[in-house]
Amino acid sequence: MLSTNPFIYFKEYKNDEQSLTYPTERLVETVSAPVTVLDGMMAHVAHTHSVEEQITAAIKNIVDFGWIQSSGCSLHHHEIMDGTAQSVTRISIPWWCKQRKRSLMEASRQRAKRRKLKILSHT
Repeated sequence: MLSTNPFIYFKEYKNDEQSLTYPTERLVETVSAPVTVLDGMMAHVAHTHSVEEQITAAIKNIVDFGWIQSSGCSLHHHEIMDGTAQSVTRISIPWWCKQRKRSLMEASRQRAKRRKLKILSHT
């Protein structure tokens, strides 16, 4: 389990038996795929209205949630799909905005630094 779930593995409190639940690789892929969709869309939709709704709709259309239904969880398929899409958007949209703000602030600092150096070099 170490190679696929190191964070969970190191939280185990017993060395000789597995007491925590480990997600399947398919679930990990299904949760990471919406993050990729969101990351690809945010630059195009961040300035529009209903950003969360647009990204949630795209996630539901692009990401393959069919395996959940076919693996025997047809009763909860929609709840899992909705919950995954909602969780990813609620966590990742603010994170993306924070990272974008940091990037813009750093670019602004670099421009100010170049201006100051240019002024100082002409004296």
